[in-house]
Amino acid sequence: MVNITATESGGPGFVQAAAAGALTPGESSVLNLTGADQTVAGLSIVPLDANGRIALFASGSTHLIVDLVGWFTGASAAPSNTGKFVPLTPERIYDSRFETMVNVEQGFWRGTGITQDTVYVSGMEDVAGAIFVNGTYTGNGAPGFVTFGEFDPGNPTSSINAGAANSTVANAAIIAVSFDRSPLSVRPSVARGHVIIDLAGYFTG
Repeated sequence: MVNITATESGGPGFVQAAAAGALTPGESSVLNLTGADQTVAGLSIVPLDANGRIALFASGSTHLIVDLVGWFTGASAAPSNTGKFVPLTPERIYDSRFETMVNVEQGFWRGTGITQDTVYVSGMEDVAGAIFVNGTYTGNGAPGFVTFGEFDPGNPTSSINAGAANSTVANAAIIAVSFDRSPLSVRPSVARGHVIIDLAGYFTG
């Protein structure tokens, strides 16, 4: 499972991902670009070849960024209940907007210099190893990205990418959790903006 980002596009086009050696240009797409200078991201499940590789194809000029989120075991793995997906009735667990605020602890969106907030999740019958969410970034003051999970400034990853100011961009994400908490980080250089997170399910730990 990877999050694939196309950025600085030269024009309309699409991006494909498949196991290395199995990609046929034009057969499918994981991202679609509608113009120049766009930044678009999407969560994808991509098969691997025998050597653990994937292939990428872009129909036009663009830069590609791939962040590894996790992986699924194969048919030869020992039977286990770890990693079982449990769907939930979708629930909003975080919303930094003033009029609909939910579970906000830190005011990173107020321009106070705070760049990370912590979201607490509950209501799961099993111990969760990861949660499955839909995240939305809106009202940003400048291009940038949002990271769900631990943020490493030296090796940053992105969950949602906003290629222009005042965007509203959404993307699914799978986030590793520790017990009942999951850190939510925002890149410090992004000017304000709001983050919304809807919980859709979890994977048993």
